[in-house]
Amino acid sequence: MAPDGPFTPVVLAGKVVLGEKLLNKVRGKLITYHAQAITEFCETYGVAREMRGALVKKAKIVGGDLGFLS
Repeated sequence: MAPDGPFTPVVLAGKVVLGEKLLNKVRGKLITYHAQAITEFCETYGVAREMRGALVKKAKIVGGDLGFLS
């Protein structure tokens, strides 16, 4: 389980309101959109593929620290 962060209460409330299956589907869509935004940014500014991968990994770590992965 991911560590608790400032958004953990929102995620836990989402599990109650939406159900875990729908919440995971919504979360997956948001993660996909975020990864696409990172990719578009990297393509626009000529960032190397390795750096893009590092940015996506960092986003996952930060998202966990904030409680989005609770």
